[in-house]
Amino acid sequence: MDRWLTPEQLLRSVDVNQDGTIDLLEFSDFLNSLNFNLGSEDSVKQLFGSFDHSGDGLIDLAEVCSALGAIPSGLPVQDDQAPADDSAIQERKSSKFVSLVAHNDMKNVLINFVAGNKPFFAGLPLVTTGSTGRSLKKKLGIEVERLVASGPLGGDQAIGGMISEGQIAAIFFFKDPLTSHAHASDIEALTRLCDVHQIPYATNPASAEGLMMSLKAYGLDWELHRQDSAVVQSYKNQQQGVIDSYSS
Repeated sequence: MDRWLTPEQLLRSVDVNQDGTIDLLEFSDFLNSLNFNLGSEDSVKQLFGSFDHSGDGLIDLAEVCSALGAIPSGLPVQDDQAPADDSAIQERKSSKFVSLVAHNDMKNVLINFVAGNKPFFAGLPLVTTGSTGRSLKKKLGIEVERLVASGPLGGDQAIGGMISEGQIAAIFFFKDPLTSHAHASDIEALTRLCDVHQIPYATNPASAEGLMMSLKAYGLDWELHRQDSAVVQSYKNQQQGVIDSYSS
């Protein structure tokens, strides 16, 4: 279940008939859509009951909000769901990258932040700009899977390209707020792409702490069930109108 969705978004995504509640059939269909097989109807009902606090056979928004943190553990799973092998796990980990970037005067801040959370970052597929990646390797021994050019030489644009291709899960970009930068337009373009594609983007240690906690809790594939934002969907609809006008 994708907990990067807000409770309202989760309710809407499961509520097929759009009556503002989730019934048992909608709940079961949603689990099936995620390939989440509990193995028996009773187990599905048990999980459904952990949300349906009122016992009326329907889950409303208030129950979604209160029950998300109380899903019972230890529910049986069918034996034919074999655990994934190590290669499959590695493939999933490598499907999305976490980007680490820092301006020159912020590199020590980023390195200190990563050092304080080394077990977490050492287990992530990382993409960094060249100098940041080399610093992480030299000072912390952390391997970086992909190096791009330094920011002023196109590294920010390279990471932006990865965003547009769906390869980035999150960005930690420690910015120097007191210095002007020759590649300010590249930084602005990267920020814009994060907004377009809804990529979580931390620019200082405080926001990075919150982003890190979210990634720890929910993993890198939070975007799998995310819909386009309203402005992006509106743009796509307008573009489709342009295409249709030329094809008629």
